[in-house]
Amino acid sequence: VNLAYNSPDPSYAWGLEIEHQMNFGFLPVVWLKNITLSYNLSITRSQTNIIVGKSVIDTVYVPASGTPGTPRFRPDTTALLTDGIAELETRQSEDQPELYGNVALGYDIGGFSARISVFYQSRYTRQYSANGTADAIVNAFAKWDLAFKEQISSTVSLFLNVNNFTNRQESTSRLNKLFDWGYLPRTSELYGTTVDFGIRLSL
Repeated sequence: VNLAYNSPDPSYAWGLEIEHQMNFGFLPVVWLKNITLSYNLSITRSQTNIIVGKSVIDTVYVPASGTPGTPRFRPDTTALLTDGIAELETRQSEDQPELYGNVALGYDIGGFSARISVFYQSRYTRQYSANGTADAIVNAFAKWDLAFKEQISSTVSLFLNVNNFTNRQESTSRLNKLFDWGYLPRTSELYGTTVDFGIRLSL
């Protein structure tokens, strides 16, 4: 039985965000003066209390399956509530990466501009399991993009965007907190590299 619930205790979220933009007009070499750099970085922390079960190793009876030599008793992991009462445990909030950010390095000259950027997101928990044996984890992800623009006139410009040109995939894992099995691969999605080209009219 799955049942939604509200934690009886307050949850907390806090963090730090850094954003900076600069150009290199101070450099003595003329062609280097057109370089630009911008980045933003978010460091977040959160805290919430969730209901968890207590996992114990028990011995269960398994009816004969017809296979000679099959044991009828075997160890099993069973999720139980502590003394029949829900137990609260403090965890990082679900769907809350602790670190993510974007860095873009650009070059502007005349009506032409180019940007190369990278986006990064750290690993985080999407959903906690009731007994800590199957937490759903979203793995860390980094994506590189390219963007070009040429301003032909005051009203017409061309643009070209290349997204995920390193062909990185997004993946999830399963984490068992009771046994040291590491992050077991669960799903993987590959959207590949996409390219957008177009003309923009400003009226």
